[in-house]
Amino acid sequence: MKLLRITIRRRETLRTLALNGCKLWVMKLSYVHKHTYHKPNPNPIAMIPHQIYNSKKQIKEYAMKHFFMDLEFLCDEDFAYEDDVIAICLLSEDDQFELTSLVKPYDEDFQVSEYCTTLTGITQESLLDKPYFSDVYETMIENTSDEDIIYVWGNVDLEAVYKLSIEIAGELEFNIVDFQDEFMQYCGLAFRPGLKKVYEALTDDTALTHHDVRNDTVMLKKIYQIFKADPKAAMRKVKGRMR
Repeated sequence: MKLLRITIRRRETLRTLALNGCKLWVMKLSYVHKHTYHKPNPNPIAMIPHQIYNSKKQIKEYAMKHFFMDLEFLCDEDFAYEDDVIAICLLSEDDQFELTSLVKPYDEDFQVSEYCTTLTGITQESLLDKPYFSDVYETMIENTSDEDIIYVWGNVDLEAVYKLSIEIAGELEFNIVDFQDEFMQYCGLAFRPGLKKVYEALTDDTALTHHDVRNDTVMLKKIYQIFKADPKAAMRKVKGRMR
């Protein structure tokens, strides 16, 4: 018997192996506030959503999709606590998927500072009945694939998802790209430009509120689309207005 270690994203691989007669012994690891381990399940088919498993003919080529993501964290005037996500937004470029949710920190004694509420609009009470990041993570996994790219603005969100993915699954299960870095390098900027400033320079839209998790994701998506449509024009416009 060959022992295979799989993660949540490998469900389709597991099903293909099972359908082809491979004998598999599966242990599923879940993370809910603290690590909990489920007993090994001798029937891997029972662990996988039935809509994936009807016949081999349902396996189709998958077209890569682009997603855009923003996170908000517990914070005070001096520090952002990057281990404590309190909001997430994930939007697909084709407008077919949206995940926007407040997130309850794992630490039951968490405190939302007055500064954090002023900055993000998120209060202590608004988080008490919200899902943990591990629950939101499951939704992310179910609606993205290995081929998809998730764009973020800045390395803070990128590093936060990396750490959380390692905690939950033991590996980074997403293809995440810091678009701020790509934009900065193309434009030859010696500093990391702010999301709202770049958005306003490209669109002349000053109505969206910064640090609202959905607004920030919408701004990132629009910046990406404008830049990809004409990188040189976007570069000239931003550099001309951010001198």
